[in-house]
Order: sequence, then structure tokens, then C-alpha cells
Amino acid sequence: MPRRPAGHRHPVTTKVDGHRALALAACAAFLVVGIPYWARPLSGLSLPRDILGVPLVAVGVLAALSCIVGRTGFWKTGLAVSASVPAAVMARVVCEASLVPGTHNLWPFELVLVAGPALAAGFCGAAVGSLLRRLMA
Repeated sequence: MPRRPAGHRHPVTTKVDGHRALALAACAAFLVVGIPYWARPLSGLSLPRDILGVPLVAVGVLAALSCIVGRTGFWKTGLAVSASVPAAVMARVVCEASLVPGTHNLWPFELVLVAGPALAAGFCGAAVGSLLRRLMA
């Protein structure tokens, strides 16, 4: 293995692997939406009101960042980051239904109620990120 001269450093690269950026954005969106949603008591839940506001803005921002930093595509980013919102709702459904069967009898409707706003936020963020990436290129 050749030796480098003292003081020689690796060049700094700004390119991030697209799959890693997309996975990180989807996981972060899952947690940003899920943690406040999971903390609410079941009796006080009202979908889609409980996910509107800051959580969906964060989903849009994360989708935009994934497009810009990871150079991921519009469709892939919009779908992957948007899917994290129904996934967070489904995580709660699975946990609570396993403890108390019958608590989430209408879980398909819960997923449908959050899918629309999630897709809107994810694709708006992906559109902004794709446009900014093209402008910065």
C-alpha cells in the first residue's frame, strides 16, 4: 500500500449516496410523525388532524433534502418519504391491536385518511427539492 506524504488528506466529497439519503429521510420522517402521534392517548386521536402541521412540513422538508443532497428522483423520493406517515400510523395500530384486540377495527380507514396529506407533503417536498437541485446544477 503506497504511503501518502505527511499532511496529505483525502479530498472532501459532497456527494451522498442516494439510497442512504433516501433511507435516512424516510426513517426521520417516520420518527418525526410517529413520536408525537404515539404519545397521544387513543381516546384523543383524530385523524388526519393529528398529523397535520409541523409533522407534514417536516416530511416535505425531508423529501426536499433527500432530492438535493442525495440526488434521488422525484417519484422515488415522493413515494418513499410519504410512505413513512402511514407506516407510523400502522406501527401504532399493530402495537395497540396486539395488546387490546378490537381497538383499531377500522385501521384501513386510518391509513387512507393519512395517505392523502402524506402524499401531498412528500411530493411537494420532492418537487421543491428537484427544482432546487436543477437550479443549483
